Amino acid sequence: MAQFEVFWEYLQANLKAGMKIWNWTADKGYFSDDIIIEGLDADSVMVRVSEANNIQVVPRGQFEIVFNAWDEYKAHRLMRSELRRLTRFSRYIINILRWYEQRITQGENRP
Repeated sequence: MAQFEVFWEYLQANLKAGMKIWNWTADKGYFSDDIIIEGLDADSVMVRVSEANNIQVVPRGQFEIVFNAWDEYKAHRLMRSELRRLTRFSRYIINILRWYEQRITQGENRP
């Protein structure tokens, strides 16, 4: 099974509505404005910033774009501005990828 498929199945099984995910970037680390998971389905994840009312629907394909660039982003070889050109959902996806990575490295619910 492809790595992205493993990741997506993990999200489907472990992301739950109401969860708060810390805001994180490769440059700043963790900082304010968590995101809240509003729900998910087979093709998307619904999120919002903790202090906003509007919900963003992030399609699975947009996750795959950032997933494929993740190692380059973390190594500072791909800037956040470049990710923003690839998808307007980069903020949410980065936070969820970091959440996933932290859970996997800590041994929680290994895929």
